[in-house]
Amino acid sequence: MEGAQWYRQRCAPPPLPRPASATLQVADGRSVRVRAIGPQDAKAVQHFFSALSPRSRYRRFLLSARSLSEPTLHALTAVDQHSHVALIALADSVEPGNVEARIVADARYVWENKGCSAEFAIAVADDWQRQGLGVLLMRQLAGHARQAGVRQLFGYVLADNLPMQALVRALGGEIDAYPEDEDLCLARLDLPPSRPGFEVANRDLHVACSPS
Repeated sequence: MEGAQWYRQRCAPPPLPRPASATLQVADGRSVRVRAIGPQDAKAVQHFFSALSPRSRYRRFLLSARSLSEPTLHALTAVDQHSHVALIALADSVEPGNVEARIVADARYVWENKGCSAEFAIAVADDWQRQGLGVLLMRQLAGHARQAGVRQLFGYVLADNLPMQALVRALGGEIDAYPEDEDLCLARLDLPPSRPGFEVANRDLHVACSPS
């Protein structure tokens, strides 16, 4: 077998169960329910995007618009949970008269066909930031990616997005300059098969985050 072909087959994502559901508790005691995203979440994703502050919205999507286009919304919610894995964190709404849970964080990775790496992205609602939710959700995402055979998660982070850079470093990742655009940095998180801390069982989990 040709070397390149062997490499692609070894790195192709094998069939995996959908990402495990989980209950995560953040530093201030609030809890969220984490599950895989689906097409039925389109309305909630649109609301999550629109509710982000302009700064948070631009840091995640590099967009200034207040709403997502229909094609973009479809691309974000109609995912196969195989080459494109996406998790959402839901919290009970505190708005009067609204009994539906709302999305307070979104994390995902997209498999790179050229090798054993995948591009990740994450966004956390402004009123849930600085509570450790981003780190907890990224651990869930990285655990699934590692089981799928991904050996490195990478992402493009704005150079002034210091919270995101701190999150990556908290998980043992690295931040490098991005030569093609001085406004961006390249975040990298290696996921060797034996790395502890990213195991995700296919059952309900409860994970707590202590204040840092």
